Amino acid sequence: MFEALFSKQGLSMDRLRNFLLVVEKGSIAEAADREPSRQSLMSRQIRELEAFFEVELTRRKGKTIEVTDEGKELAIVARRCFSQLEDYKLRKSGERPVLRVGAGFSTMQWVITPHTVGLANLLSAELEMVQMRSRAAEGLLRTGEIDLAVVRNDAISGSKDKLMILPIGGCGYSLFGATNTKLPLAVPTGGGQFAQTVIEAVGDQYPDRIHCESLLQMASLVASDQACSILPDIAEAGYKRMDWVTKQPFPEIKHYRREWVLAANKRQMEARGITKQMLVQCASLMKVL
Repeated sequence: MFEALFSKQGLSMDRLRNFLLVVEKGSIAEAADREPSRQSLMSRQIRELEAFFEVELTRRKGKTIEVTDEGKELAIVARRCFSQLEDYKLRKSGERPVLRVGAGFSTMQWVITPHTVGLANLLSAELEMVQMRSRAAEGLLRTGEIDLAVVRNDAISGSKDKLMILPIGGCGYSLFGATNTKLPLAVPTGGGQFAQTVIEAVGDQYPDRIHCESLLQMASLVASDQACSILPDIAEAGYKRMDWVTKQPFPEIKHYRREWVLAANKRQMEARGITKQMLVQCASLMKVL
């Protein structure tokens, strides 16, 4: 049984684990915490894996390494095998497996966090939240580095054949802040679509502005009565006990909406015992406006 794997030396769980560390860190030095002896060990183990599989897994690129297509494929296979083995070990010891959920910071705060207990129970797992931009989530889903992602619906741009995409709704945007004073407007920095939309919509209505790196920074300034801001309508739940914060329509941005989806790697979910029905229930639980 499995003679092709055990007929010669060079393959081991330790070698595969260290190879995954190198892939994730982007260099042997980083994966080895810059310990010379450990760097030598990892370099040798990668060469041994290359000899075993008879393919090139990495190649030098300056001070870092570039993972070849064959290396990326092996990383996906190894990560999936380790996930299944770890899940088995945890279940047999009476513990829940850990699922990694990727999302932007504001999405975590407004869409996921209010439902973390319910989601964990539906999935019979512990959840590890991983902060990332929506655009980065697709690649990490495909490689198995995260198990689930809650992202904007336009963030999934590649082939959807291997992904399960479930809509969880969306909302528009409104102006939040005190109405009895002329506060500066908190606006997003950067050249993203939302930032550009806000700047164009505001025009010269609010000459005094505070530039923020995130929606949560903008929301925090509103909560402390330091600024007003254009925020997703879903942010309203965070101001229930703040009677000085009002929500007003902002006609210039009424066409702009944010839609979210729950995305998962089909094969990864099957391997980890997560059914489509479980994910449908999760999407329903997080249903946005």
